[in-house]
Amino acid sequence: NQAYLSYKGLEGLDLRGGRQRILLDNQRFVGGVGWRQNEQTYDGFSGTYTGVEGLTVFLARISNVNRIVGNESAGGDHTHDTNLFNVGYKISDIGTLSAYYYDIDNLDALGAANETMGLRFAGSKKTDGMSFGYEVEFADQSETGDAPEYSASYYHLGGSLTTNGLTFGLAQESLGSDGGDKGFTTGLATLHKFQGWADVFLGTPDEGVVDTYFTFKAGLPGGIGLLVMYHQFEAEDDTGLDTSDLGSEIDLALTKKFKNGASLQLKYADFSGEEGSSKAADVTKLWLTAAAAF
Repeated sequence: NQAYLSYKGLEGLDLRGGRQRILLDNQRFVGGVGWRQNEQTYDGFSGTYTGVEGLTVFLARISNVNRIVGNESAGGDHTHDTNLFNVGYKISDIGTLSAYYYDIDNLDALGAANETMGLRFAGSKKTDGMSFGYEVEFADQSETGDAPEYSASYYHLGGSLTTNGLTFGLAQESLGSDGGDKGFTTGLATLHKFQGWADVFLGTPDEGVVDTYFTFKAGLPGGIGLLVMYHQFEAEDDTGLDTSDLGSEIDLALTKKFKNGASLQLKYADFSGEEGSSKAADVTKLWLTAAAAF
């Protein structure tokens, strides 16, 4: 799914032209949706500079996005006039601070066109046999190109504790709304990774969404990894709504990784919608995935 020319003749510089994978930060805004069989890739030019210790500078000019539904499907290709800029700096053993500006001008889907600026800090710290994880991110978004005018904000706050092989996490992510008329958009994200695996919120509702979620990880006998997540969803702007409650979801994954690089995964998602909200329908999904390394 990639075909590009690369130049690495200068130390710390990687220039690429063609069809390529682009994964930025935690993929909340720009990602590859690698969990899907048909990965999302990007046609254009990109440059990455890592010549200064701890610093990563990335920029790209994108003309086309090859989406997960495939080129033979309606909307499988989206024509773009998009510019991406991301700079990250790793601060010792504390974490990485990122600043970004994404001018995502989707010419085929104006509702997904936006201009987003934000800051993100994420990392972890080990002490006395325990590890503390943390994540703080804020962003503002508005229209770009010929898209209708709007403005919305975003934040993600989270923390975790790992001790004796167990991880407990609590976080809240908010995709805001412009007065209940349009929600914050992340059309190039690895969407399946966020807001529950039932994929109910692949598109942000007009009233926005606040996702408060709990995470538990543990290792089971036989080298099986367990991941459990519980989500509670609320409307960010409940103006004119009968209820601000959008529903809840529980997710469960069991993963077995083998020494040869292969893996097996069983994944379950159960979303319970709230009557009277824009997400009233219940959704249940189950996957069995096998992957091999060559």
